[in-house]
Amino acid sequence: MSQLGMARAPGGQLLIETSERQAARAVEAVAIVPARSAPCEKGLPITVDGRALEFGAIIDELNHRVGKFGYGRYSGLEHLDRGEKVLEVREMPAAWILLKALRHLETACLSERLVRENMDVEQTG
Repeated sequence: MSQLGMARAPGGQLLIETSERQAARAVEAVAIVPARSAPCEKGLPITVDGRALEFGAIIDELNHRVGKFGYGRYSGLEHLDRGEKVLEVREMPAAWILLKALRHLETACLSERLVRENMDVEQTG
């Protein structure tokens, strides 16, 4: 396990345990979009910190770098068929940061009306 608590569980699942104190001490910047170059191909990011990577490698890189700060972790109750409820914890740091970057880009480029419409569509299905 690394200093920030990143470990691999059986089956390649992420187990990320980061205390708030550890996250507050660690600062890291990730450049998904390099300056003066094409940031995406067919809507997908193609670089991290100026290094061209396959999409799967980008996801792995972002999962590690963003996940060690505790971002992209969700928990909730899942209802099973027999009325039982199970606490489910999901980790998706790469998805979290990519969606956050997309939302930031949308607010910079789209009108307020279109941003609201996009959010309505996302929430209703």
